[in-house]
Amino acid sequence: MLRFLAVLLMLGGLAACDGDKNVPPSKSTFDRTPDQGILAVVNAIPDAPNLIVNYAGSRGTRQSRALAYGEGFAVATIISTYTMEIGYFDAAGQPQTVLSLQGADSIELREDDHFILVLTGSLADPEIVRIDNREYLYGVVFQNPADVTGDPEVHFAHFASGEAPLDFFLTASGTALADATPVASLAFGQSTAVQAVTAGTDFRLRITPQGDRTTVLHDSGTFPIPAATRRLHVAFEDFGPGGDRVRARFLASQMANYPADTRPSELRVAQLIADVPAVDVYLVDTDDPPIRAGLGVNTISPFAEAAPFSGNVIVTPAGVTTPVLFQGQIALASGTSHTLLLGGLRTDPSDATRSRVSAGLVSEDIRPLDGLIPVRAYHGSGTTGALNVHLLEPGQTFSDTTAQFPGLQLGSTSVRVFPPGERDLVITSGSPAAVVFGPERIELVPDNLYLLAIADTAGGGTPFGVELVATPLTRTP
Repeated sequence: MLRFLAVLLMLGGLAACDGDKNVPPSKSTFDRTPDQGILAVVNAIPDAPNLIVNYAGSRGTRQSRALAYGEGFAVATIISTYTMEIGYFDAAGQPQTVLSLQGADSIELREDDHFILVLTGSLADPEIVRIDNREYLYGVVFQNPADVTGDPEVHFAHFASGEAPLDFFLTASGTALADATPVASLAFGQSTAVQAVTAGTDFRLRITPQGDRTTVLHDSGTFPIPAATRRLHVAFEDFGPGGDRVRARFLASQMANYPADTRPSELRVAQLIADVPAVDVYLVDTDDPPIRAGLGVNTISPFAEAAPFSGNVIVTPAGVTTPVLFQGQIALASGTSHTLLLGGLRTDPSDATRSRVSAGLVSEDIRPLDGLIPVRAYHGSGTTGALNVHLLEPGQTFSDTTAQFPGLQLGSTSVRVFPPGERDLVITSGSPAAVVFGPERIELVPDNLYLLAIADTAGGGTPFGVELVATPLTRTP
């Protein structure tokens, strides 16, 4: 059911909206987005798959954005009447609508409007909460010219499902909560009006249960608030590593983590380099001990917490530091989960002087979804070409349907969501397509994340095989 809720902020009482102190001398001189307004969308539906936001204006504007949970965007766009379709692609690749704004629910964006649409509720019962403002400094937040200054503005919103009312404390980094007054006390679904603060580099946001200063649910660490900016600080549920119930992020032109966020990340490694018996994985260089040691061929390690990291990753045969099988740059952001996929062959069968190792880091969504199961397919075989992976309903043949994972090449990967139940795994290749694997009956069980990895036989030979690994999605805030 669609319920459309509007949070209308009374302009007359907000010194931070279009108050005199933030209005340049001449709108015609300083308006950075003439004949435009700002349209923003935030995804706060905790049990929905990653969503696609398609919006279209009556004056020809059309855009499409992908949003994971906890993500958002804001764009300066031409004034117009906007319709919006929000949904995802099912296992057959067909669009499924979650929310639709058409007709009377369309968005009438006027000059200098600043609308934030928060997608909330559940997949079964989604809602939109709209936060209405006026553009800050006539759109300067998107242009940030050096010749315009103004006090920054902040506002706050509570969209951490399942949490009772929360207190938001915005203080200097060294201020004790016992000496602080909350800038906001919000029930779920509520947001504040914008308010001005003095620009600086020593801010800290802490979130606690209402009236309980001893239980800190989120601590941003120290962060700056630059001049001439407006940012919405949002509390979400936290499904990431570390066991926290709540996380906060801020929305400027897109949603972002606080720079001093200390929540851990987590990493698992899929070692599918078939002609290497085992590997070691290092971060930065090989002077320090490996973060994964002796990981055997066709083995997928469990997730393990890791400190946030951005830099070099090095993969070598186990027990030695040369030769280097792979070296590249990766980033492990705080509060995120990742898989390092290693595939291919150390020695290319067609040219013994060359390596055919493939490596890549992918981000994993570890939230339990409502009635849907995420499956990641990965092609790690160095002896085969393009493959089409079908997960068929019992009784179907591959000629009845389009492959859910078509045209996978060495190193390629993608994710689809499926309803729970039995499926027949069939892999085809060539034109006309011929079955090269299966059918093999598998069962997709709710509240699991599946990795379907195609790998050569240990030692580097054929035929290839399939590793199907289920990771329980049992963590809830």
